[in-house]
Amino acid sequence: MTTTARTRAETEADIRETLGLVPSFFGRIPDDVLDLEWSLFKRIELAETLIPNKYKELMMVAVHAETRCRYCLLFHTCLLYTSPSPRDLNPNL
Repeated sequence: MTTTARTRAETEADIRETLGLVPSFFGRIPDDVLDLEWSLFKRIELAETLIPNKYKELMMVAVHAETRCRYCLLFHTCLLYTSPSPRDLNPNL
């Protein structure tokens, strides 16, 4: 089964709808892999994985405090405050 990747414009519209803007690093990704990269980003970065989102965001805040990327720091800080803690999800922890 073959799936057709969306165009850059369609993918960037999805990114803009999800994040509010298209971060500049997505502009450096070649057109032919942007849709795949965005799918992976959503699945790993934004969706729940074995690592709770709260922990992922704590790590990313630390990383971007060092890289001094103001957009990334603001983005991950906002996600940190909106992510439920693992205890909220599982009171037995």
